[in-house]
Amino acid sequence: KKVTIENGKTTSFDFSSTLDYKYVHFKTLPSGLKYMIVSDAKGTKAKISDVIKMNMLYETENDSVLFSTYDPGVGAIQLPCSAPTFHGDAMEGFCLLGKGDSAIFLMSYDSLYKNQPMKPEFATKGGFLKLRVKVLDLMTKEEYDAYQTAAAAAQVKIDDDAIQKYCADHNIHAQKTQSGLWYVVDKQGDGAKAQAGKKVTVNYTGYFRDGKMFDCSMLCH
Repeated sequence: KKVTIENGKTTSFDFSSTLDYKYVHFKTLPSGLKYMIVSDAKGTKAKISDVIKMNMLYETENDSVLFSTYDPGVGAIQLPCSAPTFHGDAMEGFCLLGKGDSAIFLMSYDSLYKNQPMKPEFATKGGFLKLRVKVLDLMTKEEYDAYQTAAAAAQVKIDDDAIQKYCADHNIHAQKTQSGLWYVVDKQGDGAKAQAGKKVTVNYTGYFRDGKMFDCSMLCH
C-alpha cells in the first residue's frame, strides 16, 4: 500500500504497521538509527570529542516519558561526543547536530538491550526507544576544558568568600592551607603527625553551615 508525502513522492508501507505509519518521515542511517531533524540552526555540527549540552527526553513508542531533563532538579546534560558503542546508537546521530538544533532519534530496543540479561517490559521486540533532544551549546574539548577551569576558579572564590563570612559571623579564627582548606585546631595533640600515604583512623561529624548534621562516623543523636 502507498501513501503520498509532502514532496509529492510516494513511499510504500504496510498500514497494519503503526510504527511505519508514525515514522514515515524519518531517515535511516546505515547503522539502522532512525532520525528526524526537527529544527536546523544551520550552524557548525558536532564531531567526535566535542562536548554537547542538550535537553533530552526519553519516551516509549506510546509517548510515555521515561526520563526528562526538563523535570525539576534535573537540568540539561553535557556529554562528549564519542563513537557509537552499538548498532543504531543515538551517539552517531548527535554528530548531525549543532547549537540550536533539535531532533528525534529512534533507537532499536533489540540493539539497545542486545547484551543485557534482562530488558524492561516496555522494550518490545522490533520496537524503538524515542529520544528527543534540543542542543543548547556545543564546544570543542579545548573550549570545554578552558570553561571548566574558569568555572572551577570562580567557584573557589565563591566558596572562600562564604567561608570567611561564616567565620567572621561566628567569631571563628580559622587558618587556611595552601590548597584552600580552612581549619581550626580545637585541641593540639602531642602524637606523630600524619604523613602522605599513611592511613589514619578518625571520628568526625559533618555539618552544613546552618548547623544541620549531614554525616557522622559515630552513633550521633
